[in-house]
Amino acid sequence: GITLSYQKLLDGRFYAVCSKHYGYAGSRPVTMQDLAKERLIFLDNSWCLPKQNALQSSLTRDLSSLDYAVANNMTDYEQMLSAGLGIGICADFVVDPSNDELELLPLENEITDEIGMVTLKNRKSPAADFVAWVRRHGLPATHPVAE
Repeated sequence: GITLSYQKLLDGRFYAVCSKHYGYAGSRPVTMQDLAKERLIFLDNSWCLPKQNALQSSLTRDLSSLDYAVANNMTDYEQMLSAGLGIGICADFVVDPSNDELELLPLENEITDEIGMVTLKNRKSPAADFVAWVRRHGLPATHPVAE
């Protein structure tokens, strides 16, 4: 039979993400009630992580009058956030860490996630080579967080 191996590459934490010029006036850490008063930017479910998709779905289900727009891809998502069109809810490794226009605000209820890679166990493959490279060199730091 085939045996698979999972290697975790990166840990992350979810934040409310917005432009530094957005003017968020709610509480810190950010509550779901705060989000209900804001315009949210969601990422299309074919692009986002399952945990982000579940969080977006629960917000639309639990907050009946929610004002939100959906970005079709990662580039549009980050540009909409940077332009101050709303607040996104995503892991710190989703947005570009070199984008200093964005502010990451901690959520009241901490939500974490991880990115990893599944490879065939005990087989040489480009994916296994990549995992070994990441283990040697590490991944770049995620976005700085506003306290």
